[in-house]
Amino acid sequence: MPNRSRMTPDGPAAAAAKAEADAQAATQATRVDYDKAYYQAMLDTAKGAPDRWRSAAELVQKAAAAVGTLYAAILGGAATVSGHPLPARGVFPAVFLGLAIAMSTVYVAYGTRGTPLQRFRPTTSPPERMRARLNQFLTAVHESVERRVYWLRASVLALGMGVLLLPAPFIAFSPPSPPNLDRQYPWPPPPTVTDPATASVASIVYKAKVDDVAAQRQRALAAIDATSSLWTWTGLAVVGLLVVLLTPLLSPFGPAIWRWAVRSDPRMSQFERWLRTVLNRDRPPGEPNLPYYFQ
Repeated sequence: MPNRSRMTPDGPAAAAAKAEADAQAATQATRVDYDKAYYQAMLDTAKGAPDRWRSAAELVQKAAAAVGTLYAAILGGAATVSGHPLPARGVFPAVFLGLAIAMSTVYVAYGTRGTPLQRFRPTTSPPERMRARLNQFLTAVHESVERRVYWLRASVLALGMGVLLLPAPFIAFSPPSPPNLDRQYPWPPPPTVTDPATASVASIVYKAKVDDVAAQRQRALAAIDATSSLWTWTGLAVVGLLVVLLTPLLSPFGPAIWRWAVRSDPRMSQFERWLRTVLNRDRPPGEPNLPYYFQ
């Protein structure tokens, strides 16, 4: 009697089993290749993050330096043409541009101690081990990038405020009140010449006195123009400084502040409903709504 346990399957059944095994192997190979490509893309993206953020900081430095150089050239030309000194309010753009360069330099060059990484739990599963190592690597990259990100964000805001304040030396919100020059700097009386021999000397002395009074009047007008609207521009500069220093600190709390405003004011609640409607107006049926910043 033949041994049934040692019998081989017939040809069609063996071919079907082999085809199924090959299909499973191909599916598994495709899944492995997909996982490798996914993890490699994640690693490549994460490895390039520090360089991208460093390039962003260097872009802020170069932009602030270029704007500052152009601003100094324009001020120098304007002072040469007008003959007036630089208005005091003209220092505000330079201060913010300098802050932009200094803060971006702090992000790039100022070394700080990082946060120690937590050890991932050992596992014998290769996918779990790979996932744990990837998460640890991404955490390390994120920590190194975000460690001094406050200074980079503040430098971007400082650059923007410096650009917004560039017209400060050339714009006065309220025209200066004209001084009483005739009372403060009266013109000298014309000389009375009785001797023709001294007429030329008296004319020279009179001209010198007139030129001196004219110069005094011009300096007085320039001083008034230099300090006009100073307090208005100072207030704007203080507001800009608060924006530069506080906005990077408050940005993580933006969604919470928005939700509080929506709950506190019915008009904000209506605006939120309108914004959701606009954002999700053209979504096909069945697809999830588009998220937005305030969710």
